[in-house]
Amino acid sequence: MSQLLKVAVVGVGHLGKWHADKYAAASDCELVAVVDNNTANAREVAQKHGVEVYSNYRDIIP
Repeated sequence: MSQLLKVAVVGVGHLGKWHADKYAAASDCELVAVVDNNTANAREVAQKHGVEVYSNYRDIIP
C-alpha cells in the first residue's frame, strides 16, 4: 500500500482552484492546505475542501 502524497496549492486564482479540485479528487493525493495572499480566495477554496488556509507559503514549509 503506497502513501498518499500530501499537497498544498500555492496561489488559488483560476488555475489554482482547478488544481485544488483535481488534487482533492485524486485517490493518491491528499490536499492539506491552500496558500494565497488574497485571504478571501484562500478561505473560499479551503472551506470547499476542508483544508488549512495560509497567506504565506513559508508557513507550510517545515
